[in-house]
Amino acid sequence: QAAGSVLDVAEIARRTLREMVQALGGDLGGAWRRSEDGRHLLPTAGYHVPANLVETFMSTPLGLDSPLVAEVVQSGRPLFLADSRADARADHPLLALLAHRSLLAVPMMVQGEMIGGFAVVWTRSDHALTAEEERLVEAMARQAGIAIENARLLEAERAARAAQAALAA
Repeated sequence: QAAGSVLDVAEIARRTLREMVQALGGDLGGAWRRSEDGRHLLPTAGYHVPANLVETFMSTPLGLDSPLVAEVVQSGRPLFLADSRADARADHPLLALLAHRSLLAVPMMVQGEMIGGFAVVWTRSDHALTAEEERLVEAMARQAGIAIENARLLEAERAARAAQAALAA
């Protein structure tokens, strides 16, 4: 509901991320969208990202070939690392800046294609993800994907109308 009431892609991602982190009792999170060339995930929103890391977070794309991202892309399903410190898949420069304990990566899928994703990070305690929580975040990511796709379609329609009006003038 929080994401569906706006049409700005970054705001949809931010609202969904906030709700996701709060629902799971996480400490912080990030949202990414797939780049135009499809080779990276670009930061779109952060939630409770430490102030000294915001600039680094917002300027660091994730390569689709990094182990964590590649596994999520390939499976199209959330990936939970209960002990992310000890898991080689969490070996990423961004995560090296955080004292993370558990991590959840959730793809945002639209018509079978990953258009972005979310990460929830626990820094103060370990987390044990339940099946119910996994279903919840999958549903939240699916709704966000639909809202983002609708926002993109509406923006494309507005641009087409503006172009048509300019040609008619």
